[in-house]
Amino acid sequence: MKLFRSLWNIINYKTFVVTTLSVVATYYCKEFNFIGDLPITLVGTAIIFPVVFSINSAYRRREEAIMSYASMKSNFMGLFYASKNWISSDHEDFCKKSAILLLRTMGHIINFFTNTAIEKRAELEKPIYKSFDEISLFIQSYRKAGVTPSELSRADQYFTRAVADFERMKKILYYRTPYSLRVYAVFFLYSFPVLYAPYFAYHLKDSTYPIIGYLSAVLYSFVFVSLINIQEQLENPFDQYGEDDIHLSLDEMRTMIENVSVKDVEGYKAELNI
Repeated sequence: MKLFRSLWNIINYKTFVVTTLSVVATYYCKEFNFIGDLPITLVGTAIIFPVVFSINSAYRRREEAIMSYASMKSNFMGLFYASKNWISSDHEDFCKKSAILLLRTMGHIINFFTNTAIEKRAELEKPIYKSFDEISLFIQSYRKAGVTPSELSRADQYFTRAVADFERMKKILYYRTPYSLRVYAVFFLYSFPVLYAPYFAYHLKDSTYPIIGYLSAVLYSFVFVSLINIQEQLENPFDQYGEDDIHLSLDEMRTMIENVSVKDVEGYKAELNI
């Protein structure tokens, strides 16, 4: 069932549009005897190569986003461990404030990346940078708690790296694979059924089983559209559309914090449900 569900995710209205165009164009080329044995290698050069290049580029961006997301979570957890283990006085208060502040920040970040409304992104960025400012001020309060300068410097490094990871993820969100290349691939995708209809009609006329000519047109169209759909799903790895998207969930970090020590978080578990 999972296989069929995954297959259905790469089939959409474009699949039926291109397939229908291919079959109809092939039929009329056969009826009007407009046939020709065109070079099939042109398909690989004009369509397959640019689409596969785009898929490969989108996949590399997705992998970079995954590593940045994992790095950001680990740096946030480093800050939480610092507030838990480096503070001798007011230990519970620091632990509580750190957990709530980090979870709130991560919640803002996840909301920013999973919201597909482009016009809202600028507004969704504001609480993120406000939370970053609160974390920076919170780290400075370590001085009064007796944290050594070397440990304070390490905490600043955790925070700086987390901000850098966010900016890398934001760069991946804003800057996609080459737009002109994607337009080129889509143009030839919709042109293919008409351009290569004489080729399918040529094999349709000389074939013992005419259905094979139509089947070839359908299969070529299905493969090309599926590749385009795969590329489009990989293009934005944060929108939670497609099975290969990055799973962004606040529950993961909340569970990590709660599993550190039940005693440390028992008194404010309700406040962790941000």
